Amino acid sequence: MKDFLRVLFTPSIWFRINGVSKGLDRWMVEALDNPVFSEVSRYTCKLNGKRIWISSYPHSYGSSLTSDLLPRRGTALALRRALMPYALKETTT
Repeated sequence: MKDFLRVLFTPSIWFRINGVSKGLDRWMVEALDNPVFSEVSRYTCKLNGKRIWISSYPHSYGSSLTSDLLPRRGTALALRRALMPYALKETTT
């Protein structure tokens, strides 16, 4: 319910380019419980060793580079929150 309300009141994430992968979403939810980010760039990053796309928010944000499928919108929002400290480092250096 929490994700539903968050998505409902965030119109910018209503439209996305690709469909949702339950497997990718499940993996990402588990990875975000204890995230280890590496090789963070403007376009991609590695989350617990798996490279994911983090550009063009929200349209293809969070997709695996091996698939065009996406995590659920709530999971993509959680990923964005988890990556925020890295974005701040990039803009302040």
